[in-house]
Amino acid sequence: MRNQFSPLLFFQINDLQKLIQIKEKETSDLLHKEREITEKFQAATNDSTFSDFLRKMYNKKYKLQKAGSPGGKYKYKGKY
Repeated sequence: MRNQFSPLLFFQINDLQKLIQIKEKETSDLLHKEREITEKFQAATNDSTFSDFLRKMYNKKYKLQKAGSPGGKYKYKGKY
């Protein structure tokens, strides 16, 4: 049976696979950096009397508002 796909399609697939591998490596590098930062933070705040509070603040997620919304471009939407 004859191949129905053009060689150009195979090159595009190959390029996309390379891009996926690059993005996977970048993602794993960022996860590794995040783990290192978390470990450093935990080591720095381990003996602190405010360690529970600091850990909660560290784990908060910040959400950016849309530019057209009232209250400005950047506003914290989490609980205090």
